[in-house]
Amino acid sequence: VAPGWAARLVGKHIVVIDDVLTSGATLDACTASLLRAGAASVQALVLARVPAPDDPERQIGVQPD
Repeated sequence: VAPGWAARLVGKHIVVIDDVLTSGATLDACTASLLRAGAASVQALVLARVPAPDDPERQIGVQPD
């Protein structure tokens, strides 16, 4: 977090909006940075996710129950 923004985050409840969640690594890093800067909490809203390689939804022709 840029130094000029850190003071604005102290004690705030932050919502991060992500368009696509793949591994979650970027969202984890963002959350950690915001919490280190003093945010009281960080919640995430994700619009879509990429299924894991072993997820049945990712296999062609397989419909989830």
